[in-house]
Amino acid sequence: MSNSYKFGDEDEKSLVTLIDNRLDMSKTNMLNDSNTWDLCRRFLRGIHYLREEPGLAYNRHEGMGPGMARLTINLLLPIYERLAANLSVVTPHISARPASTVKADLIKAKTDAALAQYIWEKAEISHVYRQAFEWLITCGTVALHTFYDPELKKITVEPISPYDLFVEPNINDVNDSEYVFRRIYTSPHSLRRTYPDVDMEKVNIVELKNIQSQVSSYNVAASNTPRQSERVEVLEYWDKDGRHRIYSGTEILFDGKNNKKDFDPKNGYPIEVMRFHKLPGRFWGLGALEPLI
Repeated sequence: MSNSYKFGDEDEKSLVTLIDNRLDMSKTNMLNDSNTWDLCRRFLRGIHYLREEPGLAYNRHEGMGPGMARLTINLLLPIYERLAANLSVVTPHISARPASTVKADLIKAKTDAALAQYIWEKAEISHVYRQAFEWLITCGTVALHTFYDPELKKITVEPISPYDLFVEPNINDVNDSEYVFRRIYTSPHSLRRTYPDVDMEKVNIVELKNIQSQVSSYNVAASNTPRQSERVEVLEYWDKDGRHRIYSGTEILFDGKNNKKDFDPKNGYPIEVMRFHKLPGRFWGLGALEPLI
């Protein structure tokens, strides 16, 4: 909620241009990977026969000639379900090692472990991991965003699909990136509740068009598929210079103003990235389905 934001200020214009250029560069760099994720997700749903239509905003099913019958048995779905079931029951155990065998240190270690377990359960981490594993198996990469929610007054952990995570090209680890973006899509009503002073004329409202019922347009919003025709695109941005900003279009919803209590780049980004298969020299992981297609 940055009341001091002045879009006409030259320094602010330069910063906005820098952020926009970084986002465009990241989107361009991940285009081939996002096409691969689309392919894996289509095959997982049994949609194998699509033909590209350059003049349309979507692909079209290949037709069959007279007298032709097509039988498709989806062998990927049982593999996906088995992996998801196995990973869903994986629950890490939290423990704390005492500094010494002194009774006070032993009690402190048990107390710390109990506190961490309480925070884990309060944030419903097991449920978050189950959601994250769906993206991890299918696309090979998923991220977790950990932050303190002042409205709920608790630590919150949210999964981020690879479609909604943007980093610097040609890096291996998220903390090697000069910047990180997280994208979410929300309804206009939800945005107004969260940011009562928002100027809806400046936000980026996305309308979904030419959407087939068989194939959703995940290049618009993957982590939170819109339930209505209009959703607001909101981007959260961090960089190594200590900037933390939440914005939509030209409307600044929050600006950390390099406040280290809000975000200190020395401690790394509040984003943890997991890969199903970590390949050398690549940021994006390899999922379980891609080698089978």
